[in-house]
Amino acid sequence: MPVTFEIDHNNRLTIFTVTGEPTLQEGLAVYQRFYRNNPTLKVLWDFRMANLAQISNQDFQQIVYGVKYLPEKLKGGKTALLAFSELETTLLRMIQKSMLINDFPLEIEIFNLMEKAMQWFGEE
Repeated sequence: MPVTFEIDHNNRLTIFTVTGEPTLQEGLAVYQRFYRNNPTLKVLWDFRMANLAQISNQDFQQIVYGVKYLPEKLKGGKTALLAFSELETTLLRMIQKSMLINDFPLEIEIFNLMEKAMQWFGEE
């Protein structure tokens, strides 16, 4: 499966790993499984091994609006988006900007290095 997640209980962090060419349905299915339980407030989406070129603008909007309906579980959280290529970084910026415009109750940042993302999680 191109989208998996693991929970680091010691750091109260969930890391989603996206590989290959995931579909919107695959991503949403994993995301919904994660949020059915007691989600961590720190979430990292690692897109460094993914190709998001086939994800449409409409798909991105579905992601944003799907997340918007989970405000109580997200309130005060931090989400890091980790991308390597310029294409993925640009696409993830679209999600970030949309979330900022829609007043999401969490912080969201984009990184190209895991170390920088982990450092950001440690900042209070």
